[in-house]
Amino acid sequence: MSQTIDQAEIVKLLIEAIDMFLICTALLTFGMGMCIMFYGSRSIQKPGMQVDNLHLGSFNLKSS
Repeated sequence: MSQTIDQAEIVKLLIEAIDMFLICTALLTFGMGMCIMFYGSRSIQKPGMQVDNLHLGSFNLKSS
């Protein structure tokens, strides 16, 4: 009986650990995507190009 309870607790802890790993991986992927979207366009631009202040990440806005 005690061995069954221990195995159930181990399985529960293993599932929780895998769940936390998957959540952290998803949050890291989301965070890196946001970083690339908002700051990645600055590193893509070639030296000597004029930087337009009206941009949102890689989405350039037209000035009227």
